[in-house]
Amino acid sequence: MPNPIPQAEWSIEVPSLELTLSLAGEIARQFAAPGTVAFFGGLGSGKTTFIQALGAGLGIRGAITSPTYTIVNRYEGGRLPLVHVDCYRIARESELYEIGLEEVFNGDSLVCIEWAERAQGLLPGERLELRLSNSGPSSRSVRIILRGNLWPGMAQAISRWIEESLPR
Repeated sequence: MPNPIPQAEWSIEVPSLELTLSLAGEIARQFAAPGTVAFFGGLGSGKTTFIQALGAGLGIRGAITSPTYTIVNRYEGGRLPLVHVDCYRIARESELYEIGLEEVFNGDSLVCIEWAERAQGLLPGERLELRLSNSGPSSRSVRIILRGNLWPGMAQAISRWIEESLPR
């Protein structure tokens, strides 16, 4: 699907797990409508941890675990249902069509997809992208790209969080 020109983009250094969880919580507060968050990053970069914090921010109770073997987990009980997709074991994008993954993007849920580079052809044009990498024992480099205007107020909320929360 075509990628809209980014509405906003940030590259930040988040120095601690606590601040990473705080950023996820702030982003979760902005989700008032279904949509997609695409996660990019290597093993251990914090994708699952970020998704767990998003789920908590949506009000989902209980454990949110990586669906590495099941590919898709669905969680109910929050402001929006959360669909957690892990494409780590996907060798070809066609496998995602075979399991009907394209249907999750047209539903009532917030879809968080790990290893999103393996599902590029399925990703909606309007989405939030998070590109995570380790930059220290507990710090992360985070590139945030907001494509489209699916969640009004998201860009302002992220900018405000960066201004108020990150050390200068």
